[in-house]
Amino acid sequence: MLNNGWISLHRKTKEHWIWKNPLYFRMWIDILFMANHKDEEILVENQLIVVERGAFITSQAKLAKEHNISRNKARTFIKLLKKSSMIKEETTNKFTKLTVCNYDTYQDRSPSKHHQNTIKTPSNEHQTTIKPPSNHHQTDTNNKINKVNNINKENNIYIVSSEEKNLREKKLFEDVKNLWNWFAENHGLSKVIALSDTRKAHVLQRLKEKEFNLKAILQKAETQPFLLGQNKKGWKVNFDFIFSSKNNYIKILENNYGVHNERRKEHNTLTDRELAELAIETAEQLGELRTSG
Repeated sequence: MLNNGWISLHRKTKEHWIWKNPLYFRMWIDILFMANHKDEEILVENQLIVVERGAFITSQAKLAKEHNISRNKARTFIKLLKKSSMIKEETTNKFTKLTVCNYDTYQDRSPSKHHQNTIKTPSNEHQTTIKPPSNHHQTDTNNKINKVNNINKENNIYIVSSEEKNLREKKLFEDVKNLWNWFAENHGLSKVIALSDTRKAHVLQRLKEKEFNLKAILQKAETQPFLLGQNKKGWKVNFDFIFSSKNNYIKILENNYGVHNERRKEHNTLTDRELAELAIETAEQLGELRTSG
């Protein structure tokens, strides 16, 4: 992400092909500005990922919008950088992560001894010529930061510390437990007292799945009597059934436990003897109807 700080460029940059294309050179500098100067953990659509030093999250669409170019041109630019071994690209269906190769070349972790020894205190004459950044320069910097913040908001991306991550997860687990317990209390189901590590892992996994919507699942469940105990064994749906398997909650959303399906299940569980008796009883009833007719 964009941070206050610096990057360094070698004079040989002027000999590189990217220098000869003003647009590509500006886009390359922006990439260097956007790259993390340290590892960060971020949340992308309920998925926590680590963005390493020298990397950042973006998309071709965002790069195109940022530089007022077509998405195709942004794609071509990324391909050129990869071909020149300047970046690495990791793409998912949710985001694109770009990593600057040899990032320490542009921002070393600490000044070298040689560099430290060559730093001198500005002379009085030089000090008098140093001026604070102009309002115009400060405005440009603020605009750049705002643009990055807007990109992050559009992608639902937030930088979080480990402490904040733990607090968010704790609240998330509490909200999930409370919603389930409210539903369970209203339908005579088993409440959840605590979430074990296994349960927490299941919750986080389900939340990564685009089909999972706990509110919609519970609304569907209350319309299917089988899940509420109206079956031969008196079985009732519980917290672990919903969260332990994607296949389970998909069946609920598809209404697989509705009245029609329950009757079909009961019919399929009849033994051969019961089926024979049912056939005889039905034949007798048909015979009585014919006689009375």
